[in-house]
Amino acid sequence: MSLNGPINDLSPSCRPPSVDQRKVLVVDDNPEVLRLMVAMVKSRGIPAMAASSRDEALLICQQEGERLAGAIVDFSLCGKGPENLIDAMRSLAGNLKIVLTSGLPVEDCFTDADRPLINYYLPKPFRPGDLRAAAEFLMAKYHT
Repeated sequence: MSLNGPINDLSPSCRPPSVDQRKVLVVDDNPEVLRLMVAMVKSRGIPAMAASSRDEALLICQQEGERLAGAIVDFSLCGKGPENLIDAMRSLAGNLKIVLTSGLPVEDCFTDADRPLINYYLPKPFRPGDLRAAAEFLMAKYHT
């Protein structure tokens, strides 16, 4: 089963103060993977920030708030399930679009009950173009 691409686009739309200020937050605990993912997102001209832990991700969400268009989050940092970290991020930064990434099969990452929390699933390993498409998906909400 392949779920590359949008899963759910039910998040409420909102108008940002400025499209140019929007950023994508990339959250991964592997420093090499994190650095590479941020570089790939930036290569598309999309401003990106990096967080290597749950605490760092939540701090950035608190500081950046609505300036974040969305987040690319590694499943291993979600804790007991995607709802823990994702709900906390959204409580600090509004209704972020979320791209969940993992090397695990999609069935091991979230259940049907979790699907409303996830907007896009990106399985690892991924091609650079797949990551760029996911980042563009996060930004697309603000270009309509």
